[in-house]
Amino acid sequence: MKVFLALVVGVAAIAVAGAGASPPRESATTPAKRCKKGYKHRIVRGKHVCVRIKKNKPTPVARITARFALPGGSLDLETGDGSLWARVDANGIGNADEVDRIDPLTGATLARIPVREGVGLGIGDGAVWAPNEDQTLSKIDVRTNTVVATIPLPNSGPYDAATTAGAVWVTAMGAEGQPGSVTRLDPVTNAVVAETKLEGSAGAFGIASAGDTLWANSEAGVIRIDASSAAVHGSAGPQSCGGAVAVEANRVWTATTCGRPTSLFAFDPGRNAVVARLVRVPQYAQDVVVGLGSVWATAANPSQLIRVDDRTAAVHGRLALPTSGPVEAAFGAVWVAVRGQLLRIEPTP
Repeated sequence: MKVFLALVVGVAAIAVAGAGASPPRESATTPAKRCKKGYKHRIVRGKHVCVRIKKNKPTPVARITARFALPGGSLDLETGDGSLWARVDANGIGNADEVDRIDPLTGATLARIPVREGVGLGIGDGAVWAPNEDQTLSKIDVRTNTVVATIPLPNSGPYDAATTAGAVWVTAMGAEGQPGSVTRLDPVTNAVVAETKLEGSAGAFGIASAGDTLWANSEAGVIRIDASSAAVHGSAGPQSCGGAVAVEANRVWTATTCGRPTSLFAFDPGRNAVVARLVRVPQYAQDVVVGLGSVWATAANPSQLIRVDDRTAAVHGRLALPTSGPVEAAFGAVWVAVRGQLLRIEPTP
């Protein structure tokens, strides 16, 4: 009996001791859990667990301070004669069919000027110049806010416009299988003075001027044009299927739209060479402008405003937008035309 009781007591003691013992700890050599998308594996207190991956919020680079109504989406946004000018798709059918003049202080639309369907805008010599897809150029008098001339152009697919002293320049994509071109016009007589064909290129797109030099996006790369002779002096960088060009003292910035991802490039105008590839955008880099100490670019998918340091070429941060659209920097603010709205955006320090 004593032996039996001792055995029972011994077994009970072992059972009690076992009940209070900790389970064996999982080690790094134990097979890891397979976590679903958006989660990652971790060992927490000796156990394999899946934890949610935290997404870093984009660095705030600016804040939206005002929203003004537009009658539709905008394809270009420019400044001149104390106003903002937006090329707006008011009828919602194709490209933009009117040019809206906007007061930057109040956001009020001062004039809605009907034009033919088109994309770009240029401002200078007392007029706003709107290339139209029917191979014409609308000339808008800034004093009367009316179209005073509709000028025939020599090449199909007019895209964008810019001005230099005593000249208006219009890019064209050209007919299918034909080269694009850059056309020079006299802003007083409205006559075509010269047309430079871009042999081997299927089109010319965004254009910007700086002094006696113009820069344009094309499928041959970024081309440099002498304003005095209308001659093209070489090209550099990747081909473009659209997009804008912005110029400052020592750099030319361009947003390319061919392929995915697309990018924002910086060029050295002295060497005519790419010096930085700044931003890889998943789908579409739409517009770029220089102002307020930074380079500003808009992109789609996701829609965002990208701020780049104009000295170091480093990306400073991004601001989420409702949709992408053209951008301008003037009157102490950054302006982005999204679908049905013009956003006034103030940079943060």
